[in-house]
Amino acid sequence: MIAKDSYEPAGLLRDNEMRKRGDRMKEQRNSGPEEELYYEKRCLRTREGALLFGPCGDRLAVDVLKPVPGFQGCIDFIHKMNVTELFRVEAEGVPLPEDPEVIWYPVKNTAVWENEEMCIREYKTIVKEDVAFSLIQWENRSDKSQKIVLRSQPAGFVACTGSGVDAESRTEAGSGENTIFSGLCRESGVLRFGIRIGIAVFWSLPGECFVLEPGESAEFYVACAVGNLAGEELDSSGRPKEDMAELARRALAYVRKAKRDGKAFWERLIAENESFYREAPTFGCDDPRMNACWKYRWYILKNSMCRPGIGRFRETVMYEGRDHRMTKEPLSPAGWEFSKLIPLSTPLQVTDLKWHPDYRLTREIIRSAFAAQNEDGLILSAYVEGEQKSYANYMIHAIWLYYLVSGDRALLEELQPAMERYLDGHEKAYGNATDGLLTEYTHSLTGKEYQPSYWYFRGYLELGRYPDNPKDRQYFTPLKRVDRSVYHYLNLKAYASILGVLKGKEQKRYAEKAEKVKADILEKMWDPATGFFYDLHYETDEKAMVRNIVGIYPFWAGITGEEHRAGILPLTDPEAFHTGSGFSSVSKDCPVFSPAGGWKGNYFKGRDGCVWCGPSWPYTTGIALEALGMESLAENHRLDGDFDEVLREYTLQHFRDGDRHRPYLVEHYNPVTGERLSDEADYNHSFWLDIVIRFVAGVNVEEDGVRIAPLNTHLKRWSLKGLKVRGHELSLSYEKSDRPEKALQVFVDGVLCAETGLEQGTFLKI
Repeated sequence: MIAKDSYEPAGLLRDNEMRKRGDRMKEQRNSGPEEELYYEKRCLRTREGALLFGPCGDRLAVDVLKPVPGFQGCIDFIHKMNVTELFRVEAEGVPLPEDPEVIWYPVKNTAVWENEEMCIREYKTIVKEDVAFSLIQWENRSDKSQKIVLRSQPAGFVACTGSGVDAESRTEAGSGENTIFSGLCRESGVLRFGIRIGIAVFWSLPGECFVLEPGESAEFYVACAVGNLAGEELDSSGRPKEDMAELARRALAYVRKAKRDGKAFWERLIAENESFYREAPTFGCDDPRMNACWKYRWYILKNSMCRPGIGRFRETVMYEGRDHRMTKEPLSPAGWEFSKLIPLSTPLQVTDLKWHPDYRLTREIIRSAFAAQNEDGLILSAYVEGEQKSYANYMIHAIWLYYLVSGDRALLEELQPAMERYLDGHEKAYGNATDGLLTEYTHSLTGKEYQPSYWYFRGYLELGRYPDNPKDRQYFTPLKRVDRSVYHYLNLKAYASILGVLKGKEQKRYAEKAEKVKADILEKMWDPATGFFYDLHYETDEKAMVRNIVGIYPFWAGITGEEHRAGILPLTDPEAFHTGSGFSSVSKDCPVFSPAGGWKGNYFKGRDGCVWCGPSWPYTTGIALEALGMESLAENHRLDGDFDEVLREYTLQHFRDGDRHRPYLVEHYNPVTGERLSDEADYNHSFWLDIVIRFVAGVNVEEDGVRIAPLNTHLKRWSLKGLKVRGHELSLSYEKSDRPEKALQVFVDGVLCAETGLEQGTFLKI
């Protein structure tokens, strides 16, 4: 029997002051560098008690957890899997205290269960190499013995046999004595995409159960290594690189080091999880909500990364989110999911991620997108195996923006043939013989399903009203779309610029193609009488007179002139798109404007379904907000106030009830009230960081240097530090003072290079 004294935590457990709930919560929040971004009892809005979890590994992530010690709930490996548990720790015959105090952080979760019988504290995380780890402190306050039991019984798994690992106990030498660690090994059958999951769980207690006498306490550690037993990688001896023996060794290594180093080991795990955030540039200002949003947007990016290492995704791929919409059947989820590559979102993600100095991540995410390119050149939604739809996107434009920041010429050279196939494929699939515009035949494939323009001609014009059932194909008309055409222009223009860098012979041809698309957008889609850009009938070029949010895209593309200035103003009009929270997806004067979703009161896609006839999407709010910022700069800061107002609304959407300690971004919102209409927490198909960098701090990277041109916002002071651009580090600071001409300071590699006013700005040759 091991002496209980050896498990007494050093000053962590027996602290009478910490038994007061308020003090304890404060202590947990202030326990590390991540303290400024936390959320007490972070649960799904639509599933009471379904706890969200911050960190993830290269392949291992959490959908939701139950409020119990360990990892029990819906757990994912590579894609959506719904593994019901990795392990749990419980007191046999003693109920767990109710209403635990749980705090979510980007790098860990902490929890406290407490009553007269016991006090349990758990600190848990998942690390890069797919190990779920818990530090548990257990105090027996009762007058009876408590048997603490380690269990691992995920549905659909069986005990591992023939693995060469003793699943009952393992003896390791350490510090001159033998220490017994107990463990359990489980494996699944072959699951989706040929994956077969192995689980190895070990803890720092002898046996699968441990008796804690009255008044005694213990601190112990549990590690669970998860891997793919059907992986394709082999070690130097030709054996599978990841088998059950390897998983057991991995889990045991964590337990052994934790037992040896205690709290210091836990701190190393957290430091590992924090590295992505520490390396990112920092932004601070006098608006606490913007400070929290800055940190939260980096978390959204990190949370959506996966590195499958199999099939088409050998490197890092970025998902649109960690979906909560699918059914929760063990190992067999059904329905739509976001934990896969969705090409509509990849450029939006790259727009923000390109500012992280670890360019390897952005480079791999771009490569992974092209790993899903089909023989026609289109990039498909994809899993490690299996393909789905292609969506409209500005992928090549995003690559060019990444190059401007990183200077990564090698990636341009590597992907040049794939980018050319991409452009040619889009022209073949969506082009026509009469102009350079692209036609959409399936309304969902620009990511804006049920936008009313598609039902304008056969519905509104012929019926005198929009049809009651937009699913009836007789009322649908394909359109030459503003969004597809603008994406195509940006992609052509970017590719011409890329060929300029690579000295490609076809640069002039692609530049001329881009100019043709630009001319057709301005000539055919612009309506001088109403001052807006519209989708066109795919055969007649007649305008679909519906003001939907894509009519703003030409301003975002930078192709408009003085004669189009009025076209940006609907973004500032409460009777058009500026209805109260972000931008509505269709103008308020549209006959089927439905801010709460649905179509004419019919929620045929469910209460949270996507219907683009009113609700506000961060996806398009970000694009439209950048367009507004660009126009304000072009018009001598005339629209700065409007930009600032919507930026604050957009930032507010990132938090439940506006509380910066409740970060929770979802897919779409009521544009009038700000109510969340969906429940995919930490949804990742928009950008926000780029808006702050380009328009609040004013950093705009061009081919020959960096133009610093901030907008005037409500902020009285701000600083942006550690921004890496082409091998240099930029830092900027602003403080409103009685010397506005020197309020903005710009540093390059630590040297003050400019001291100027906001509206004057400066240009740096770097």
